[in-house]
Amino acid sequence: MTVALGGGHATVAKNLAEAIATIDSTIETKIIDVISDGWPSFSKTASDAYVSSTGGLGSFWFRVYYVITNAFPALLRWFGECFYHDYAVRKYREEQPDLIIATFPILADVAVQAREECGGKAPVVVIVTDAGNVQGIWASKRADMTLVATPDTINYLVRRGVPKDRIKYCGFPVGREFYSHTDRASLQKKYGFDRNVFTILFTAGGAGLNSRKALRVVRQIAGIKMPYQIILNAGHNDNLRQRFEALQFPYATKVVIEGFTDKMRDYALISDLVCSKCGWLTISEALALQRPMALYDAIPGHETQNARYIMHNGLGLYEPNPTKIARRIEHAIANADTLAAYKDTMRRAHSASSPYPEITRLLAAYLDMSPRDRKSV
Repeated sequence: MTVALGGGHATVAKNLAEAIATIDSTIETKIIDVISDGWPSFSKTASDAYVSSTGGLGSFWFRVYYVITNAFPALLRWFGECFYHDYAVRKYREEQPDLIIATFPILADVAVQAREECGGKAPVVVIVTDAGNVQGIWASKRADMTLVATPDTINYLVRRGVPKDRIKYCGFPVGREFYSHTDRASLQKKYGFDRNVFTILFTAGGAGLNSRKALRVVRQIAGIKMPYQIILNAGHNDNLRQRFEALQFPYATKVVIEGFTDKMRDYALISDLVCSKCGWLTISEALALQRPMALYDAIPGHETQNARYIMHNGLGLYEPNPTKIARRIEHAIANADTLAAYKDTMRRAHSASSPYPEITRLLAAYLDMSPRDRKSV
């Protein structure tokens, strides 16, 4: 059970489905976008609200939403259980699942409610897709297990009332390819990058949110007066891609501009620094590849917590001012020790360790609890 808002939640669901397939080829896995499937008339409204959440008036209202739902999460759970009750019960009876995984807040409580009403026994597992002190609506007291991306989230959820024996730190399931070894030099040669020139990967995220802010940051980076190479990714925002193409980069020795692409792992490996908004999926991909980060924008609330986690643990920098972040990137180009310190912290934190062995072990154990020969998730 997931939603397509922002892309990260749905991507994690896809990654987990691929991991489950390695457990047993007879397991049937279905990914359901609950908003689109259960309330299609609300889907576009929710998507538009999320797109506007990083800038202007939309940012203000998203902050209000975050503060209220973080302080009083029962309000949103009540909303979810009311509006999705009939849908969840119908879906449970149709699918008769052996295991339910939720990659978005409140969905676990909706699933547990449906399970109880249907007299089912399917365990409900939550995968938290943010870091540190996550939004209070992630704290499900009814889920059978909550898997978290960062160790400090455990104590935080315990303080929010989740039993400690129902929380497990496993890491964050980005694409499995991010944990496979590839020679960086061969990728640099393949894509025509000079291994002796500093390379920046700038990404606006899959949805290309807050294009005005992204464009302001890139304009400032374009003013860096020393040699560098840069990859610009606008995601699904075609207008932003076109505006990137109209810019001049007088000191760049190579410029690559992309829309949504499947080359992000390769581009990140080629790069010395990843410049991104504070979505946890992109951050986790950079951590898995041990690439230092310069974070320039955050959706108020949950992404602000992601930025705090990165800075507090010395894994990168966060600077929302476009001029200042460009100057800090320029400093990193000129001072190799700056990035070396971030990389050393990542190594000591074992950020490149795959979470999949532990995640698949836990999910396999839940599936083994089912008496049915043919499992479904």
